[in-house]
Amino acid sequence: MNQSRKEMDIFLSWSGERSKVVARALEKWLPKVLPGLRPWMSETSLRTGGIWQVDIFEKLRHCSIGILCLTRDNVNAPWIAFEAGSLGMGDREHSLVCPYLIDLEPSELRAPLSLANATRADAQGTLKLVQSIDKFLGGTGESVESCFEEHWAELREAIDPARQSRGLWDAFVASNPPEAGYSAPGTYAQLPKQSSNSRYMQAVPGLC
Repeated sequence: MNQSRKEMDIFLSWSGERSKVVARALEKWLPKVLPGLRPWMSETSLRTGGIWQVDIFEKLRHCSIGILCLTRDNVNAPWIAFEAGSLGMGDREHSLVCPYLIDLEPSELRAPLSLANATRADAQGTLKLVQSIDKFLGGTGESVESCFEEHWAELREAIDPARQSRGLWDAFVASNPPEAGYSAPGTYAQLPKQSSNSRYMQAVPGLC
């Protein structure tokens, strides 16, 4: 499968601190397991002096691969729905949008996100995730297994706080206060007026 350069970009969708911890970890970790992959996370990838809404919309338009970092707190967030739908609005046969479940189970997802083949943020689910991305990019999925085993412990350590119970997560946040800076919008009031919920969610059944 021939991939254009832009299809090597991967959009990391997040909303909330727990989700952000995982997106940050994936941003650093994925290129180690899938060399050539270029993760894009709004907090770290937005241009200084740019208009963040424009930059996000433009990246969503050009990315063919996306990972939705989902928690119980954000699974119904409008911003997650918007980014999921936007990622699925292009060529649905040549896009891959993957729900990555941090502290919830696939049975807790509701349509249309429940139509996607979600993976848990554990060893088995994360291996399945990187194998799916590798296959999408023309690989066999098998070639990444040894690299995954070499680097999994690093990711596990980074995301473990986000996978803990509410009490343990609150303790982690108390000892590691969030940094000031960009945070993803949480309401549709901050989205363009032409971006209706129905318009973008109609595209989500194209999730892979």
